[in-house]
Amino acid sequence: TSEAANTDKLTQYLVRSRQMGLDILPPDINRSEPMFTVEDGGVRFGLAAIKGVGVSAVEPILEARQREGEFTSVAHCLRSVPARAVNHKVMECLVKAGCFDAFGASRKGLLDQLERLMDMAARERENRELGQAFLFDELPSEDLEAELMTAARAEQAERLQWERDVLGFYLSGHPLDGYIDQLDRFADCRLAELGDRLASGAEEATVGGLVSALRVMPIKKEGRNQGRRMGVFELEDASGSMRVVAFPDAFERCEPLLEDGARVLVTATLRGDGDHVELALEDVVLLDDVDSKRATALRVVLDLDRMDREAFEDLREFLLEHPGDLPVRFELRRRGRFRVRLVPPPALSVAVDQNVRRELEGRLDGGWCEFEFGSAGRPDGDRVVVQRQ
Repeated sequence: TSEAANTDKLTQYLVRSRQMGLDILPPDINRSEPMFTVEDGGVRFGLAAIKGVGVSAVEPILEARQREGEFTSVAHCLRSVPARAVNHKVMECLVKAGCFDAFGASRKGLLDQLERLMDMAARERENRELGQAFLFDELPSEDLEAELMTAARAEQAERLQWERDVLGFYLSGHPLDGYIDQLDRFADCRLAELGDRLASGAEEATVGGLVSALRVMPIKKEGRNQGRRMGVFELEDASGSMRVVAFPDAFERCEPLLEDGARVLVTATLRGDGDHVELALEDVVLLDDVDSKRATALRVVLDLDRMDREAFEDLREFLLEHPGDLPVRFELRRRGRFRVRLVPPPALSVAVDQNVRRELEGRLDGGWCEFEFGSAGRPDGDRVVVQRQ
């Protein structure tokens, strides 16, 4: 709680809490106090720790909550707090943080209709204060909120960015969650473990993360690099963040892949000591492309019961239109009868990215393709292995 305003330290503490097995519970309009509290073996995020909210906005909310018992909806909360106690910006931050998720309305829907919802609730509050009963208990704000139960939900990336903006870090997930297999396969460790890796004598490491706070600057100091550019950025994963320096040669080589929000696998030289570690960039690859960059072959599985001669010709032409260095291996199947693995000559090698792979799979009626990793000895000629099923 004492570090609620210090995002960097707060993130470190929350990461440590998770490593200790403590759940970090999201802010909740009916559960959270102003600051962090212990709840059911976890740590509940405090309302006042949300960026753009603050204690002055939280106090009237908590007073209304105590008076009303519990809020039953977003509209109920808005009607219950005094006029002008909670402005549009505060409500927007509360919505983005997920404070109203328990009521079921989508965050995106609430944000899209927030001004309208607040205006309705304000009129209802004024009527109540004037002693005018709601006609037949009609509450337009409640009707609008009910409609938002089925409103479009935000994409995960957008929701996580909202959390990052108002909480200072990702809470309900992480942008790297979809790359767990790649990180397990290719990364040496997590960022929080680099200090131990450096202390063990390692000079280099490969780690995955999210690029943020990228700064590009010209070198003014006289010397061979004068006038060239270098870059500095933060690399983040679920365990923390670390400064990365891209000196001119590396920056020139890697610049096309470096931008805020990029999911990357970085190979870098370790610098510093046990208490302070930073990375000097050597190489970078997008996590979306790491499989194709590090794979030893592309396995194409074909369903012979669904592929005709024309489909085979179309597949052959497509592969020849995308020449590269990744060898292709075919697996031909007739379900319940046999499976044939065919390794063609090295001449049939392709260049594959996410778009090419997507187009390729669109041509494999009943089949699919996947990357292979490990030993990649290339035969001199065709090799066929038949397995009866």
